[in-house]
Amino acid sequence: MEYNHFSYAQMLANKHKALNPTDFFTCSESDNLQSLMERMSSVNSTVLVALDGKNADFVYNDAERLSKRPQYFLMILTPASLEDSAAILTTQANCEAIALQIQARMMLDSRKYQHGLTGLLPETFTIRGIGPLCDNLFGVIMGFNVESGIDYSINPEVWEE
Repeated sequence: MEYNHFSYAQMLANKHKALNPTDFFTCSESDNLQSLMERMSSVNSTVLVALDGKNADFVYNDAERLSKRPQYFLMILTPASLEDSAAILTTQANCEAIALQIQARMMLDSRKYQHGLTGLLPETFTIRGIGPLCDNLFGVIMGFNVESGIDYSINPEVWEE
C-alpha cells in the first residue's frame, strides 16, 4: 500500500479528539497557499492542514536501487490574539503537543505496516513554529519523509528510437 498523505491526514482529523474533521484543509502547491488562507479566514478552532507540494529527495545506494523520499507537511493551527504573546506561546505549545501525538501515531502505524507508512523515516521529522496565518492562526508545521523504491527502467512507449 502506498502512502496517501491527504487521506491519512483526513483520518487523523477524524480521530484526534482535539481536531475537528470539518476544519481539515489540504494544499497541494505553494502557490495554492493564498486560496488556503482564504478558505481558513473564518476558522475559530484548531485546524489540521495537509500540504503535499510534490517535493522529494532521491537516494541511490550504488546497488541498483533508487529510492524516492517525498516530503510531506502537516500544519496544526489555533486562533490566538495577535496582541497577546503569552496566548500565542500557549497556542503553539498546545499545537506542538498535538503534533507529537500525531508523530507517535505515525510511528505506531509504521511499525504495524499500516496506512502505507512502511517507509516512514523517523529521523526526518521536523517541527517548527508558524504564524500568524489568516491574521490570527498560530501553531506548528511538522515535516517528514516516507521512502519508497523507484523503478528507473526505460519505458519504450515514451521514447522515439
